[in-house]
Amino acid sequence: AERLRAFGEKRKPDFSFAGDKFASLVQDQRTIFEIQEDTKRNRRDVLLKQIDQRSSEVDLFEDQEVTMEKNIALLEEELNMRETLFKKGLSPKIVYLDIKRQVNQAQGDLATLEGEWQQATEALDEARSRLAEEDAKIREQALSEMGSVTREVAQVTETLNKLEDRVRRLDIKAPVRGIVMGLKANSVRGVLAPGAVIMEIVPMDKDLVVEAKITTNDVGHVRTGLPVKVKILTYNYARYGGITGVLKSVSATTFLDAKNKPYYKGTIVLDRNYVGFDPEKNRVLPGMTVQADIKTGKKTLLQYLLKPVYSSVDRSFRER
Repeated sequence: AERLRAFGEKRKPDFSFAGDKFASLVQDQRTIFEIQEDTKRNRRDVLLKQIDQRSSEVDLFEDQEVTMEKNIALLEEELNMRETLFKKGLSPKIVYLDIKRQVNQAQGDLATLEGEWQQATEALDEARSRLAEEDAKIREQALSEMGSVTREVAQVTETLNKLEDRVRRLDIKAPVRGIVMGLKANSVRGVLAPGAVIMEIVPMDKDLVVEAKITTNDVGHVRTGLPVKVKILTYNYARYGGITGVLKSVSATTFLDAKNKPYYKGTIVLDRNYVGFDPEKNRVLPGMTVQADIKTGKKTLLQYLLKPVYSSVDRSFRER
């Protein structure tokens, strides 16, 4: 495209953007450009020679016209003198008629010369028009070819972008730093269905989330926002203690466990990702088993002792 653009703009092509990687292609384009320039130059030289020739002819006819007009003026002056002498009988008629014939002949030659001068002028204008047409034709051909090349480049660029996108998508990168859980694709050159889950990643830079099972008997006593005490079964609770957290959500429907018993899913956000006092040790990792104690409220010792009484009184008011 640069070769055609430079040819159309009448300048030398600049292939510096290509670098050394495409040196061979650049050399080919330079050679083609030089051939095009030579062809254009040869065509212009032929037309310019024709213009020079026609211009010389026009100049010659103009000079001849001036000379003939001067001769005609002299002949007409002599004719007037001979006519006066002839009428006075001082000059023979044959001399008068001979001068008159010369005047008529000169005027005829001048008319012929003016016709030839007109033809030469028209030929000169035509040669100049052919030169302008040739320049326009060459430019139009270059622009037309550049348009075709530009369209091809656009198509190739679009195809290249699609292929590059396909290559980029061969390498799957996680949007966050984390730990891979539940890898679904294990085979080499395996084909993944559109929208299929490849793996699950637990972010390491975000709050850890515990997925707890809440029995159907307990779900009525919990609500979001309640504090939770989480015990990490991997580590000794008596030595390292647990982690506090908050119940963020409870599923709207139940799920079935391995024994087909229904339960609700509770989401608990932990306050930290380690147990003990050292953040670099005893870290909580995805997949660890935990025990979560949701604090639903507080009771005094008297409330525990009076609970049977409260229950008995409550039932007595409902008996029939």
